[in-house]
Amino acid sequence: MTSLDASAGRIGYLLNQVRWATRISAALSTAQNREDIYAVLVSGLVSPIAVGFQTALVFDVDETAGEISGRFAIGIGSSEELDEMREDLRSETEFIERRKAELQERAAVDDDAASELRTLELGSQWVTIFQRLGTDSEQSRAVQSLRWPLESAGDCDAAPQFFRGLLGLRAPRAFGGNGGRAELPPELDSLLPGPFAVVPLRTNRGLRALVFVDRRVTGEPITSEDLDSLDWFATQGAIAIQNAELIADLETAYSELKAVDQLKSNFLSIISHELRTPLTAITGFVELILNKRAGDVNNSQRNLLKRVAKNTGHLNNMVNDLIEIAEIEAEGVTDISLVPVDPLNTLFATLPKLDYRRRDHKVDVQPIFDGELPRIVCDERSLERIFFHLLDNAVKFSEEGVPVDVEFEELDDSRLSIAICDCGAGIPGDKLKKIFDQFYQVDNSLTRSHEGLGIGLAVTRMLVQATRGEIRVESTLGKGSRFTLIYPVAESRAG
Repeated sequence: MTSLDASAGRIGYLLNQVRWATRISAALSTAQNREDIYAVLVSGLVSPIAVGFQTALVFDVDETAGEISGRFAIGIGSSEELDEMREDLRSETEFIERRKAELQERAAVDDDAASELRTLELGSQWVTIFQRLGTDSEQSRAVQSLRWPLESAGDCDAAPQFFRGLLGLRAPRAFGGNGGRAELPPELDSLLPGPFAVVPLRTNRGLRALVFVDRRVTGEPITSEDLDSLDWFATQGAIAIQNAELIADLETAYSELKAVDQLKSNFLSIISHELRTPLTAITGFVELILNKRAGDVNNSQRNLLKRVAKNTGHLNNMVNDLIEIAEIEAEGVTDISLVPVDPLNTLFATLPKLDYRRRDHKVDVQPIFDGELPRIVCDERSLERIFFHLLDNAVKFSEEGVPVDVEFEELDDSRLSIAICDCGAGIPGDKLKKIFDQFYQVDNSLTRSHEGLGIGLAVTRMLVQATRGEIRVESTLGKGSRFTLIYPVAESRAG
């Protein structure tokens, strides 16, 4: 063989390794649990056209519990099986390369071709290896039955002594050959009959697994190049395990937050309904007394009773808000029907519900528009609730006697803009993103001058999203706020 042939052969070998490294890295990036990660790693390790080990044993290490346990084993059992697999993988590789060449030109413009190309890149030979060798073998069942504590009761316990010696391992290590045979525990001695190597899978949380590999069929020694390949596999596997653990942590945290959120919603629903009953009774009794159904009432008593009625009304509104938010969180926004709605009529239907607030603040609500207003695609009941919450806030924060404007404007893109504008205190710019959060108060001090729970805008956003609208907010401190609703115009205009 000439030096040119040798160089070409070396280049071909390196290209093959790069292809495998690329495919394995891509596959590991999609794995989201340890089982999938181990499957990709060990299949690559025992592939005859990749690293070329014939057996891989995986052991989980739980340093917190002080235990090591067998996960699974995968391996080629004979030279005939090795030759057969080499031929199968060679044929599969040739097919994949041909198919990839066919797809690459189409992939830029064809989504199906791009998807198939991605599948070929991710799901190549190791899938064949893992499916073919599987983990339901006698060897795998033997490994799965093994479990040892990392601490032993006596010095004669070979297994903990052997594994304790591996706990500090930071790089692959070969046993056998010139390095001598390790003092293996009896259970492993039969599973690793010749020279073998161990590689740790270690994340920033500690040692997660030990992978044992050998070449029992060919009897080839473990070389320094093999250890380099094992080191690369261990690095990629550790990164994948670390990512999988982060994903698992996030899923756990999300589940816990959902459970807490559900408890909060249940609590709000229960306490709100429990408060509504006595409030209804209080309101009813106060009205009876004011109407002199329980005897005469002098002016001083009447004034006090009116204050009771007013504050009971405020409390009742807060209870209704709590019930509303609890029901939306528990059941979502239900009974939505997107139909042509007259926004002006809906606004007028909302105003009587704000009389108590408008009387207190001496604030008028005045609609502003030019010409005929179109109908919008919305849900009438939801739009009424949206108007109520936005106008309630606008009136509440307006200066006494200064009107709140509701500006209607038909946009060029067949949408209608409805802006609720007040001349109140305004909202600081750094707090605009938070005002739609539940229970958020711009002024959360105990001495604030405006009552409320900070629920109205959260409900408003939910309703706007459910009715496929948009809501925007602009505010200038000391000059007021402008909340803008945008909905598509219905095909049939208001008549």
